[in-house]
Amino acid sequence: MTPLGEKIAQHIQREGPISFRHFMDMALYDPQWGYYSRCREIGARGDYYTAANVHPLFGECLANQFLSLLGELGPTPEVTIVEVGAGTGRLAADVLEGLHRMAPELAGRIEYVIAERSPALRQVQRENLKPFSRVTWQSLDEREAASVRGLIFSNELVDALPVHRLIRQGKRIRELLVDWRDGQFHWTVGELTDPRLREVLARWEAPLRDGQIIEVNLEACEYLQRAATLLEEGYVVTIDYGDVRARLYTPERDRGTLRCFYRHLVHDDPFVRVGEQDITTSVDFTLLMEWGERVGLSMIQFVTQREFLMNQGILERLAQMIGQERGVAGLASVLSAKHLLMPGAWGDHFKLLIQRKSCG
Repeated sequence: MTPLGEKIAQHIQREGPISFRHFMDMALYDPQWGYYSRCREIGARGDYYTAANVHPLFGECLANQFLSLLGELGPTPEVTIVEVGAGTGRLAADVLEGLHRMAPELAGRIEYVIAERSPALRQVQRENLKPFSRVTWQSLDEREAASVRGLIFSNELVDALPVHRLIRQGKRIRELLVDWRDGQFHWTVGELTDPRLREVLARWEAPLRDGQIIEVNLEACEYLQRAATLLEEGYVVTIDYGDVRARLYTPERDRGTLRCFYRHLVHDDPFVRVGEQDITTSVDFTLLMEWGERVGLSMIQFVTQREFLMNQGILERLAQMIGQERGVAGLASVLSAKHLLMPGAWGDHFKLLIQRKSCG
């Protein structure tokens, strides 16, 4: 067993069964042993890929989208872009390079803020973003309300936020808890551990059959609420793996959407290699839209990653890049970009949601 597994087991032995949200939070974010608390490689030598890691045009297309959104806000002396959970900083670099190339005057006025929970990743980000002078690091809690006129965005953040797991048993919906007995972690069933779960369930329209498991991401709701508070005027942009609830939780998908990643192997057992594997769930974009409306964020766009990239002219940008990188380099660039666009894979499974908070 890993040191973090032992730490969680000891906690359960003292306090009793815990929610899966608590387990997942410790597994991913424990300051000493959590998966994201240590610097992890992304890509072929890591556990997973991200879109930013696959091709720099992803960041350039985002920069183009950001320019369009910021233009809707009208003239302003200061613009703020907040990236929440910036990984290695590669996406930030690609976005900033795109902004400086396409709109140098505006780029010179942008304050780019990174909100990063992991000290190890903050160190990597600082190294990778040395060429950019107007990048700062600050937690969302450190910023004042209504201090952002611009946008707050995340790429593959929400899928890694800890979730509650619920199960339908007869006419009731109960919570799956994590217990420790006989030297192993086990699932057990108990009452709902957070009253906000009932609020979400009251608006749940997707039919659930007996024994079906779902995940509820209350931390995503908290994130949206904080983002809405920070915005004076502007946008929240969320890019992640998931779908609307009706397509995400069908009767055929009755075991939920929990996935674990270890060296590019995918499985559904969060109780092995605790702290050494990634744990994610598909994002319920219906929840983000519903909660967004509740906190003053209006949905203005929801598209697949493929639709987003096509709308931002990725094919034209790729053709231009290939013209500059002929031969093997050009072919490699095409093959990498293909992963971002493939129907039935990344191109369709990842979505982009844009929500707006209007001034006043």
